[in-house]
Amino acid sequence: MNQMERDALKKLSLFASGPDRSMQAASELEDALYLGFREVEFVEDLLDGLAQYRPGGGDYLYGEAEMAKWCGVVLEKLKDRAGPDEP
Repeated sequence: MNQMERDALKKLSLFASGPDRSMQAASELEDALYLGFREVEFVEDLLDGLAQYRPGGGDYLYGEAEMAKWCGVVLEKLKDRAGPDEP
């Protein structure tokens, strides 16, 4: 796993667990995921979702709880994909 991938996993973990789920944090996560994992289909889906994220949610938007759960699922999939020797 390269440094960009590790950075993306760290940002993903922080976003999934809180405490900062601001638009700034979402934008930074989006950038990190794009740089680290853009070729992974389920990450591409999350990137599309992040483009429709607003902390309060709204019509046709994902809110904090939905996005946190989605990020947690993607984080686990990426950890499984990395294998047991990766953090």
